[in-house]
Amino acid sequence: MSNGPALTTDDLRTIVQRLNPNTPAGSSGKAMPRIARDSSAVRQLKTHVTADPMAKILLTGHIGVGKSTELLHLAKEKKNDRHVIRCSVLDTLGAQNLDVFTLLLVVLDATVRSWTKHFGAMPPGLVEELVEHFRKLVPEDKRPPELPRTPTNPLFAHLDTWGVVMKALDLRRIRTREALSDFYSDCIRRLSLRYVPEIELASIDISAIVQSCEVVLKELADVAGKPVLLLMDDLDKVRDEKAQESVFIDRAMAWLRLPCAVVATLPYDAFFGARSAEMEDIWGDVLVLDPLPVPEIEGESLKEKALSFYLSMLREAGAEKLISARQNRRLARASGGLPRMFVTFCNTCALYALEAGEDHVRNYHLELVIQDKAKAMRGRLSDEDYEAIVHVLDTEGSNVRKASQALRDGILIRDESQPLEKQFRLADWAEPLIESYRLRQSQKSQ
Repeated sequence: MSNGPALTTDDLRTIVQRLNPNTPAGSSGKAMPRIARDSSAVRQLKTHVTADPMAKILLTGHIGVGKSTELLHLAKEKKNDRHVIRCSVLDTLGAQNLDVFTLLLVVLDATVRSWTKHFGAMPPGLVEELVEHFRKLVPEDKRPPELPRTPTNPLFAHLDTWGVVMKALDLRRIRTREALSDFYSDCIRRLSLRYVPEIELASIDISAIVQSCEVVLKELADVAGKPVLLLMDDLDKVRDEKAQESVFIDRAMAWLRLPCAVVATLPYDAFFGARSAEMEDIWGDVLVLDPLPVPEIEGESLKEKALSFYLSMLREAGAEKLISARQNRRLARASGGLPRMFVTFCNTCALYALEAGEDHVRNYHLELVIQDKAKAMRGRLSDEDYEAIVHVLDTEGSNVRKASQALRDGILIRDESQPLEKQFRLADWAEPLIESYRLRQSQKSQ
């Protein structure tokens, strides 16, 4: 443990706030700063965006591997030669009920807000043109104030609030950016709270809203005097397979047509999905952000390369007195190389210390945290899940598709930087679960 004054209760509370696993590094003054990492995906991402102002790129990897952090860093690096617009799906929609129509509404709203923030009022003619695009979504004989109460058009089924919104905010009265943005935001809020059946989503004609995005992004690039870079974050949280296919394959042309560069996060399970080859035919090679190296469980040197990143995170959080270097090694190993998992473990350890009135983390706190993670996952895994995980491990990566959810959730860890036979490993905290499953299977066969 470091020398110096013991940590106070206020110090511990500050550390807990600093070790926030839900805040990407570098996102604010309260968040930890980003720590540079050696990643081929990050280098390729920067190179591609720099070389092609209309690049369309998908970035994937385990949940918590640092994709949001790297997108924030890219935005800061490119702000001088790109007009950057960042859309966080979780901040606006949630990830449980996504479709391309509503995502494009999010893009429109973010673009209009960005225009006003940086360049002031939008030209009245452009506002009128965008309003007219929305009028096209409702046929002439169905426009307010007399929208039918029981709509038959699938678009109306998706937007049964559309008439209410348009009555509350008459399109004919929209003359300013503020009114237009209010309209977009109201639609997003209402649509984010609805469940929309797949058959209705497939029937929606999104051409008018795509046209709105194309027009406003092109005009924004002209006003800014530089290309636009659109960052679509948190799309990797979408779990529904049909929604994934709609966003990234079936209606991918909506993104490819946009007159700007687009970088979107992709669910890791979709990368291994049945239509993954089709998706790469559309988007090109998907960039995969690998997990961090993990240190060996036994080791003494603080200069070990695999340990340095985790020690840096502790220092940035002011937690180097709270968690010893040896404890850091244990938590780093348990995290599987996922920064968010490591921060989560450290955060929970700090909470245990605060609860116990301790001025530093005890070793039993670490074991409690790791056991808690295993217990939480134990009830969620079926025998089919265990079988798929064990098969991938025993065959050095064969038939990964059946275990794609385990990969997504960080139970199985995949690291492309390793030799082929070592690319798949089990997260340290999950080892007791797999050992227990193997034992059960062995007893059954006797």
